[in-house]
Amino acid sequence: MRSLGEASEIISAAMLAVTLVSAGLPLAVIREVAELRERGYLAAAVTGAALAIIAGLLAAVLAAVLGYSRYWLAAFALAMLSTASIPLIQGLVGLERYPTYFRALAVASTTKLLLGALLGLLGYGLLAALLGYLAHPLVLLGVALVVLVRVAGSVQLRGLMGYARRVAGLALSNYPQAVSLQLMSVLSVYLFALIVGKPVNTGALYISLMAVLALSMVPNALMTAALPVSVESGREEVIRDQLRIGLGIATPIISLFIAAPRLALGLVKPELASIAGTAFLLMLLSTTPLVAIQAAINILNKRRDEKALLVIGGVRLVVLIVAIAALATRLGIDGAALAFLAANLAALPLAARVLGHGSRIVLTTWGVQLLFAPLYLLGLGPGAELLAGLAALAVSALLVHLFSVLRIDEALVLVRLFARSLIYAQHRGRVLRQKRSKDNER
Repeated sequence: MRSLGEASEIISAAMLAVTLVSAGLPLAVIREVAELRERGYLAAAVTGAALAIIAGLLAAVLAAVLGYSRYWLAAFALAMLSTASIPLIQGLVGLERYPTYFRALAVASTTKLLLGALLGLLGYGLLAALLGYLAHPLVLLGVALVVLVRVAGSVQLRGLMGYARRVAGLALSNYPQAVSLQLMSVLSVYLFALIVGKPVNTGALYISLMAVLALSMVPNALMTAALPVSVESGREEVIRDQLRIGLGIATPIISLFIAAPRLALGLVKPELASIAGTAFLLMLLSTTPLVAIQAAINILNKRRDEKALLVIGGVRLVVLIVAIAALATRLGIDGAALAFLAANLAALPLAARVLGHGSRIVLTTWGVQLLFAPLYLLGLGPGAELLAGLAALAVSALLVHLFSVLRIDEALVLVRLFARSLIYAQHRGRVLRQKRSKDNER
């Protein structure tokens, strides 16, 4: 467990460097590529390459501050590769190549998980976690570079630096709000490591936080995919509709974890159930507010309302820093989780004002999840928690249907569309392979 905590501190240092250098870049890339197409994609790649070196050097310094100077190269590589992959992978959204985008993320995440788990089972400890995380941006870069090579062949390099400066300028204008959004994840762990200085607790906090971010991935990914469509069509309802669908899908799963947080943590590491049970529950309760704020951020970016972006981002960031400094020293990991929840709740009213009628969906789904939080106080055993979790999954799915957040028939249609897209992709892949084989024979 100690090696996991040390790895999480090194990784958080690298991710903090990525955040400080590239905050604002993802949304800027999506918007610019949606408008400039292939020229914007190539320009974004140039911008990312320049920022990657800066991020790597900063990560090495931040790792040394935490006392891990001997691992500076790992922090440098992780930050550099992660920064370079951001414009390439987000540019796929701007080009509306959604299947490639989602497949790249799925393969990268699976590779990270499997490689880290395999090396962990072989006893590599800290090295297992670091190599697992390095695999993620490497896979993303590998997929995106294939697209980049094809794009580069059809784009004139003349004027490319001007487009790169345009991407960088828009990223800079997005920086204040984006840094407050991204620092929510990595800053809390980095500050906790500095304040508390216990790798075991830091590792438990990191695992809990990554689980929460994974649960918010589906609605956030849907809203990110909707951003270029919203920009092109001028319709904000596209983002609100994706918020509804995303929360409709995520709410039953979130409810399951809320009803059985100790059991979920115990599957990762048995001692986590006692170390981080309460913290995990608190962060689970912040998932829906986190998604709601992201929806508001996307709408404000579509409007180019920089002042409102600065206010929401500033509120979240200030509350997070003040709360974690005040609570982490007294309450440890529970205090850090409470600070995370407080930061999201502080900005939620501002987000609700932006979302308008879309805030009803947020309050409805969050209310459904809150129904199962009192089960934690009963101190249920593993078997009872499993039954409670399955019951929460079924009941929340029914309530999501009854409240018309995501009706069961609509969910089934989405499942069928997703299945058909997979079948089509597989069929198209077979056809292309057969065509290449015949061409080679000729």
